[in-house]
Amino acid sequence: MEQNLKSQRVTFTESEKIKLSSSNKVHNFTSILLPPDAISLLNKGTNFIPTTTTTPSIASLQKTMESEVNAALCSLIRRKNYITKLKASKTSKSLLRFHPYHKQTHPLLLLHQEQSRPHFNLHLIDYVHNTVSLTREFLQPAKLRSIIYPKLCNTHLHTTSYITDVQNDNDIILTVSDKNTGWALVPTSWFSTEYKPHLSDFFTYRRINNSNCKQSIRDSHTLLGQLKK
Repeated sequence: MEQNLKSQRVTFTESEKIKLSSSNKVHNFTSILLPPDAISLLNKGTNFIPTTTTTPSIASLQKTMESEVNAALCSLIRRKNYITKLKASKTSKSLLRFHPYHKQTHPLLLLHQEQSRPHFNLHLIDYVHNTVSLTREFLQPAKLRSIIYPKLCNTHLHTTSYITDVQNDNDIILTVSDKNTGWALVPTSWFSTEYKPHLSDFFTYRRINNSNCKQSIRDSHTLLGQLKK
């Protein structure tokens, strides 16, 4: 019975994937006839990030990724050691004497420097060494190339250029449709005609004068925090 349910679930998932891939989620209210490849690209949804055939430098990617991992590990070492120091300190004088930030930017050298301090979190030693080792293994040129290149190009340059031209057309608005159900192409004139009476509905909308956006954002965050509790 369990095998039956798994089989039904797989069949249902596949049918939904086919249905989604075949349905047209582009809402075109203009007279422009979009080519099939542009429709296919827009149908991938509003969260899809197109990439072209531009080949990145493996060495540059290695350097960037290694730098980001090193910075994250150094930040972790400093933060953990600083928190431990704060908990271990009993007087404000010791806080004034303690300087948690260092110029060292390599995690292994920083770890060697910090691990001799009192109250150091010893669990970090294995974590940092393992992360550095795995990063070096992952960033080997052959492995990095095999991971990146097959997934590098997910669309053609001429398709993205076409979409960019449509987006830059002053007579057309390419926007996200209501409830984020897909992309919508609407004439600028139609949009202007529709939104003016929409916002003129004073029964539903009210103009807010001298609105303090920063204060509104702070109040919203406070309310959200209270709701989470």
